[in-house]
Amino acid sequence: MNKISVAIVIVVLVAVLAAGYYLTMQTPTKNTTNNTNNTTNNTNNTTPQNNTTIISAEKAKEVAQQYIGMGVYLGTPTLTKFNDTQVWKVPVYTTQGKYVDSIYVDAHTAKRVISPEMAKEAAQNFTGMGVSLGTPTLTTLNGVKVWKVPVYTTQGKYVDSIYINAETGEKIQ
Repeated sequence: MNKISVAIVIVVLVAVLAAGYYLTMQTPTKNTTNNTNNTTNNTNNTTPQNNTTIISAEKAKEVAQQYIGMGVYLGTPTLTKFNDTQVWKVPVYTTQGKYVDSIYVDAHTAKRVISPEMAKEAAQNFTGMGVSLGTPTLTTLNGVKVWKVPVYTTQGKYVDSIYINAETGEKIQ
């Protein structure tokens, strides 16, 4: 190949890469507007019993934004629960609109909460052969939100639990 041919190939390659980058950075025109009420009031007939402020869907989306990379975007958050903990479930989509996963944000603390599936995967790293893991439950241990992942023998007998930090995904204890 002569120098001119090499230069042409390089220019074409750079143009293709630039076009690919441009296309992956395009924000889809999907409507992600969500109107939510960010306060829950529990009252009886006369006076308020409890007033618990929760973060808005927009704030949950801001928090979730920290955990995504290029080529994906966030959908409309929905308020849900893990046990007694209210969380915002923020769906993650590819730029082609395909659902990938969800990011969970604690509705009261605005901190990320890993999914039960992620907790189970993390706990799997601390088990050996001959055991299985049960369904994780979100609880609080020494003031820290954790996933309690039960460990069973292959015969189904409960052995112990592995505690996974609900924010970091790291094992507790």
